[in-house]
Amino acid sequence: MVQFILWCEAFSVGNKKIDEQHMQIADIPNQLYEAKQEQSLVTQRHVMDLLMRYTETHFNYEKDLMRAVGYPEVEAHVRQHAWMAGKTRELAKSVIRNQDL
Repeated sequence: MVQFILWCEAFSVGNKKIDEQHMQIADIPNQLYEAKQEQSLVTQRHVMDLLMRYTETHFNYEKDLMRAVGYPEVEAHVRQHAWMAGKTRELAKSVIRNQDL
């Protein structure tokens, strides 16, 4: 499988659970590329659904953790998450319409 995003330790935030979630998210574009190569629209839609659900779960987990530890930049980070979630929805709509990414 072609790897567009390869996880490396430089991406680590030092929290095992968040790092594992980031690894999962980072692998999804690789899965989407493979589905595109197979020309499987069903698989592409499944991968995008996975991405949307997983990022929502991850963003909520991360937000709750940041608030629990009193992270000072939590609101700015939540805004970044909202922007990324919007971009993810746009990408998913493109896949659903079967447009090139």
